[in-house]
Amino acid sequence: MPTWTARHIRTLLLTFFFRQMPQLIEAGHLYIAQPPLYKVARGRSEVYLKDEAALEDYLIQQGVEGASLRLGSGEEISGADLTRVVEEARLARRILRAYPTHYPIHITEQAAIAGALLPGRVEADA
Repeated sequence: MPTWTARHIRTLLLTFFFRQMPQLIEAGHLYIAQPPLYKVARGRSEVYLKDEAALEDYLIQQGVEGASLRLGSGEEISGADLTRVVEEARLARRILRAYPTHYPIHITEQAAIAGALLPGRVEADA
């Protein structure tokens, strides 16, 4: 995500073009370029990623490939099921980061017990 200053400059430039050269915008000749934030190299291949979310997605995809998770029951999870488990953990982490740190831990525990961190419920009641 661009910094405040970069967003401010972008807004000023777009305002200038909107007021002084609207024909450029109407013709679709004005573009906003956003450089990638991350470069990931693996072997001889390089991938450019635009933000932290794209970096996490890439790392999870690469990490889950060929991996499996053995549960206490002996069952193994891999492939799409493992990706789903990782995505649910990412969602729970994002929710927990949003909780105010001054809340007593038992409130967070009760929210989890009540199902507040379940996929589907979070998106419906964000």
